[in-house]
Amino acid sequence: MNKLKTQFATVGELVFSPNTGETYSQAFKLTWNIIKETALLLWMMFCLVFLIFVWGWDYATQIGRNAKVWYQNQERRDHENLFNEAGKALLSASSSGTAFAIDRAKEQLGIENDPKPIQAIEPLPANETVTVTSSESTEADTPETASETASETASETASETPTSPEKSS
Repeated sequence: MNKLKTQFATVGELVFSPNTGETYSQAFKLTWNIIKETALLLWMMFCLVFLIFVWGWDYATQIGRNAKVWYQNQERRDHENLFNEAGKALLSASSSGTAFAIDRAKEQLGIENDPKPIQAIEPLPANETVTVTSSESTEADTPETASETASETASETASETPTSPEKSS
């Protein structure tokens, strides 16, 4: 029984010692600071991932638009792509909410400037006129005479080509 009493006395001295309360107080403060700073780090990482996603989305849409313009320049089509129009409508509808979220995320991370955007490709004019000139035309030729000269040269070249001899039976 004496061992039990001495053990209670030893534990009581340790628990109710002024150093014990101070040590546990510091441990709880340190634990709270670790949890708080870890949560702040996680929030900043979320904001960074969100901004990378938004900036990546902007790059991807600009690349898509550039690909569309390039394709239209290759085909020289005049009609509009319905998917592009639907995408533009969706982006414009959600732009106000995302602009607010982007501003808040940049503010949280202390980012002031966006990354440099991709340069847009300019589309070719829809009705492009091509003027053909021959080596015999002068600078005074108008586009009409230049095209007439080109057609005359083409007809002369066609008349000068040898014809195949007819087979006799």
